[in-house]
Amino acid sequence: MVGLAGLALVVLGLRQRSHGWPFLGAFLVFFSGYLGLAVGFFPNIVPYDMTFRQAASADNALAFMLWGVVILLPAILGYTAWVYWVFRGKVSADAGYH
Repeated sequence: MVGLAGLALVVLGLRQRSHGWPFLGAFLVFFSGYLGLAVGFFPNIVPYDMTFRQAASADNALAFMLWGVVILLPAILGYTAWVYWVFRGKVSADAGYH
């Protein structure tokens, strides 16, 4: 159903000469495919061989990665926001790829 809704969004968006709706529709089509694979293989992460609990790392390794994400993710997001702020308005809206 999600894939059909995405396909309908693509068709309607193309008829309206829109850019946003076809993009969202294509995202939904691909998302429904991956979701179908995930539901079909659950609880196996490696098909028919390994469950997601068997594939998980040790608790201490997961805790180490969590602290790395807690420290680095805000730094990355802050730097990205700062770069967008610095370069805002440098390119006009009618500029293309040529």
